[in-house]
Amino acid sequence: MTTRSFWLVALILITLAGAAPASRIASAQQSNPSSGREPDPHPANFKVYSAVGRESLTATCSAVLAASPPTPAEENPVISQVMCKFIHVRFNPPDQRDLRAQLEEALKDRLATQEDRERLWSEVVETHKREGCAPSSKERAAIEANSRDPNLGPKLRTYYQRLLTACANKDPQVFFKQSFDAVRRTCSLWVDTFSLPFKRIGRGQWLYRQETPGGLSKALKVYELTRSDGLWNLAETRVPTAGSDEKVNQTLWSWKNQAAYELPCDFISHDLVQFQW
Repeated sequence: MTTRSFWLVALILITLAGAAPASRIASAQQSNPSSGREPDPHPANFKVYSAVGRESLTATCSAVLAASPPTPAEENPVISQVMCKFIHVRFNPPDQRDLRAQLEEALKDRLATQEDRERLWSEVVETHKREGCAPSSKERAAIEANSRDPNLGPKLRTYYQRLLTACANKDPQVFFKQSFDAVRRTCSLWVDTFSLPFKRIGRGQWLYRQETPGGLSKALKVYELTRSDGLWNLAETRVPTAGSDEKVNQTLWSWKNQAAYELPCDFISHDLVQFQW
């Protein structure tokens, strides 16, 4: 069931039970119940998706309270700041870059002529086949073991069987091409976590503005949370600083984009899942 469908069913059930739908939704998140003021919930938890569903951000937010306890008149103070912890998940499509072109680009200062490029490429593919196909090599033993592994799915088992067939081919290019076939059919899963402090800037609006660029970036990130239909949307804007070649770029994350993402690959790699310290 999609998020939209879930909320639609929930609203119908609440209405049939005789409760006010809006008040039930608002009660799920902390708000200021001051008399005469309609509740304005702060972000508590939300999930938003990129435009095609390839990425998602899942957040849990907690109120940042003042250091001193509230006075009796402020028994239920308006929350003006929250700290949100994010889990970022992204599916990266397969790497389709040409391996030979990458090698020649990396060694372009040493490859002055076409003859140099051809000789280097021949050495690479021949060494690759020799190390992968030699009867005494660990790589060959691993390929044979994997081809017999009953726990593998049919696609991977076929891949290893084709590697063994390619070893018997006299042309080393055949084995080289076949050995990287799985790479070209593998998506990578990116999982990372980070935290951002948001400040209330208006009704149903919360903002985080980066003070200085992070890492090697020359752009500042600005995140704005806005509430729509009782749920949250997130706008991520990259603002270039002096010396940056970037242009202002905005990514809109919405709970409405949760349609299933069709993977352009046969396999998934976990290599890009980030270490947490």
